[in-house]
Order: sequence, then structure tokens, then C-alpha cells
Amino acid sequence: MRVWDVRLKTESPMVLVRRRTSAGFAAPLRYIPSTTLRGAVITALYREGVFDRQRIERESKTPELVASPAYPFRGGLRLFPAPPFLQRCKRCEVIVGYTNLRDLEEVLRSGKEPEIAVECQSGHRALKAIHPGDFVQIRREGVLELPDGGQKEKKDVDVLQSISVAISKGRGSGVRGLLYSYEALSPGNEYWATIAAPDDVEFPAGGLVLRIGRGASRGFGRVSLTVAGKRPMDGVDVDGYVLFYALSPTVGDGGGTYPRSIDLGSLAGRVGMVSSGVVRIERVYGRTAWMSGGWDMARGVYRPRVLSRVHGSLLYGRIEAVNADCSAGLAALSSVGVLTQVGESVLAGFNLLVPVGVLDSAS
Repeated sequence: MRVWDVRLKTESPMVLVRRRTSAGFAAPLRYIPSTTLRGAVITALYREGVFDRQRIERESKTPELVASPAYPFRGGLRLFPAPPFLQRCKRCEVIVGYTNLRDLEEVLRSGKEPEIAVECQSGHRALKAIHPGDFVQIRREGVLELPDGGQKEKKDVDVLQSISVAISKGRGSGVRGLLYSYEALSPGNEYWATIAAPDDVEFPAGGLVLRIGRGASRGFGRVSLTVAGKRPMDGVDVDGYVLFYALSPTVGDGGGTYPRSIDLGSLAGRVGMVSSGVVRIERVYGRTAWMSGGWDMARGVYRPRVLSRVHGSLLYGRIEAVNADCSAGLAALSSVGVLTQVGESVLAGFNLLVPVGVLDSAS
């Protein structure tokens, strides 16, 4: 198993939205969900002859290729969804709350509950929570910063709006009541993601061309994918307790919104490493939302929608049987996540949990 650091760039408008209205599409997503990206990559590999029908059926039953969500990549820096306990002042545009994840980790280690800020440093109380809709930069030391100096406009992705009207073939003029509008992500937007794939999967030297979102048959959603390099599977040093950042939505067994117990040994085995230890999640902070499980290409059906904790959530856990071997399991947890069985479907791309100490926008 190898983990690749990839870059994506929109080559044509991408219609990937939250809402479909009677007049068109609105509220574009500012990221690409993991299930969407995984499906697009598998489809492209099938077109390139890397995957065959049998491989797709195997991926449906026992997923091996795992993609993280794709988040904005601006100015050479990777952006992350804002974690909880961060708010933006509507007057002076500064962020308040726990702007250092290491400080938040120390609060949790002391057994206390994090506090929610009620005013900024200037005394303004008009605060807006930015989890998980806004994106932030994260330094290696755990320091959080807003991109572009915290300007009011959301600069992480560029969006275009278009309005069109249906034309009558008989009269050559507009048809009453058939005015359509859509919002789309502009060409030129860049994203970063990670893709874990078996050793026998080779990406073409020139990259892949993906089709993402609606209107692919009309030229929309053309996205180029290039491999930036192989991501190292470095071990993570821990001392019994660890604060995880949810790089992807989390889901647990039996309708839970997060995995309560994680076997690091089985995770490390999926990437060809050896590890031991078990993570027991004790506290979780973050919003809940219904997430799509994606499209099952082998069976031709939608996977179930699941109630999950959204990306950017924070999970605090205790590691049992801490030793030198558990670090490999934590590295695997950051790259491949925990597979979850929901009905007849196995969900991949969920539960990618990264210790906050290794998050870095510059890496």
C-alpha cells in the first residue's frame, strides 16, 4: 500500500452543489467529498485500463483504494476545514477561541471542558462560528490562521454564477417560466488530497482526467489530477492520550457518528505495517450531518446516507497498550481511516483521523 499526495485543478466549471432548486443549482461545495473523489478516480482508472470489471467489484466489497476529501490549495499551502471552538468577529474579522490546537489538547488532558468565547479582544460580541464551513491554515505547532489575512470575502475557491433561458425552436425566443440559474466552481481552482492505493496501482505519468459533478456530458466538471509525490508513512509519537483532527467525516457502527474503538493493529496491516494498541475515543466535538455513502458502481445503487460528525471535528482518545509499535497504526489511521459496514455496503473515505501534532499546511 502506498499513499500519494495529489493535486487537483478544475479545467472547466464544476457543478458540485448542496441544493437543487426548481430553477437550477445553488450553494456550491468548496471541497470535493471523499466518496465523490474516490468514485471519479476509480472511473478514470477504469477508462485508462488500470482497473477492470473484476477489480471494481472487488473495490465494492473490500475497498482498497481510499481517497481523502479534496480541500482548497492556495498560495502553496493546504487549507483545512475549521475545527470547533473557533469564531469570527463580524466587526473586526479576527478569529477568537482556541487558535492553537495544542492549547486545546492541554485543556482536555487536564480533564476540563473547553470554553466557548463570547467576545473578541476588542469586546465585540457579534461572533459567528466558522466550523466547518470556513477554511484555515494550520502550522506544525498547531497554530490556526485564516487565509488571506482574514478578509471578509471567502478567497479559498472562486465561484461563478450563470443565468440562462430556454429558447423556443419555433419562435426563436425565450420561453416563459424557463429561466435557469446555476452556481459553479470556476476553472483554475486547486485542491489537495491524499490517495491510498495498493502497490499494483500505477497512476499514468501524465496524471488523470476526472469528471466530477453534474453536466459532465456537456463539458462541466473536468478536473486534472497529478501526483505531487509519495506521502511518507512516518510514525507518530504519543504518550497515552491524543487529540485527533477529523480529515474526513466520521461514522461508527450501529448508527453511531464516530468509531468508539479503533484497532491499530488491523489498520497497520492494511498498509503493510506492524502495529499494536487500541484507541478508545472518549470525547468528540463537532457538528453532525447526514452524508452520502456514494454510488456503488458494481451494484448500480446508492450506498446508504449516514449520520456522521463532519470534517474538521475533534476527537479525544486514550491509547491502550502504548509502545513503539502503535505509532505505525496511527500513521495508517491518518491515511486509510476505518472502514465501516452499513447494511450491505462498506464505506471507505470516512474516519481519517490525524493527530493534531502532525497537521501542517506547508507539508
